[in-house]
Amino acid sequence: MKIYISVDMEGLPGVTSWEHVDERNKKYAHKILTEVVEWLVDEIKRSEKNEEITNITIADSHNFGENIPYDITYIDERIELISGYPRRNYMMPDMKGDEDVVFFIGYHAGVGALHGILDHSYSSTVIHSVYINEKKINETLLNAIYAGTKGVPVGLIMGDEALRREIIDSGEMSWVEFVVTKQGLGRFSARHRSKKKVEEDLRRAVSNVLNRLGKIPLYRIDPPYKLRIVFQTSGFADLAQLIPHVDRKDGRTVEFTSDDFEVILNTLHAITAIAYTGVNSGRR
Repeated sequence: MKIYISVDMEGLPGVTSWEHVDERNKKYAHKILTEVVEWLVDEIKRSEKNEEITNITIADSHNFGENIPYDITYIDERIELISGYPRRNYMMPDMKGDEDVVFFIGYHAGVGALHGILDHSYSSTVIHSVYINEKKINETLLNAIYAGTKGVPVGLIMGDEALRREIIDSGEMSWVEFVVTKQGLGRFSARHRSKKKVEEDLRRAVSNVLNRLGKIPLYRIDPPYKLRIVFQTSGFADLAQLIPHVDRKDGRTVEFTSDDFEVILNTLHAITAIAYTGVNSGRR
């Protein structure tokens, strides 16, 4: 049995500002990030399924993937840490398809979510919104679709209340064990839940998911897949249209279509990366 864990930061408990998720800033939320991963792994070890679990892959999926210390692998010999950037499939790197379940930890609401803490979709600087087959989509759903195409279900998500509304209340993945970390009062303010309560809920969720393995649905959208990206400015679209087979639709919008969702995922990341060169060049 194998578990794949993708870890972001904006949805972690206690986080309300970009400074909290920037490793160069003294306010960086490194301690809570490490603690959450430790709670999660400890509960896996306590599970009745523990002896059946042979691998725990943890993908450091925030920014350049340099947030989770390598020392985390010392707490359990089954842990393999994926870190660094660039890499294919960004937040879901090196998923083999033989995993039994995926956990999304520290995830956040999509761009424009009411009271979503640090809401964005891949890049708040570059991207205004992302759509798959006409459906406005956030990072959680995009990664869940990819996992589904690999035959791996999403069992647990930890994030803010706004993300819970996008995932659970919307009916997109009502079966998921969702751990709420905080309730947004604005993009940079929140009512934080007790750290103890968050830990208790996470441990309970891990236990519940492991007891349901083999019964968790896949999240799927049927191909072909049409990716639509609306940028913050037309300058970013000017850069994105340089990629072959990317179609310019209007001043700020490009589209790309494929039957292979892994191609969609990596094209989105390539488009974002090339568009971001406009930030540094001043041409945006």
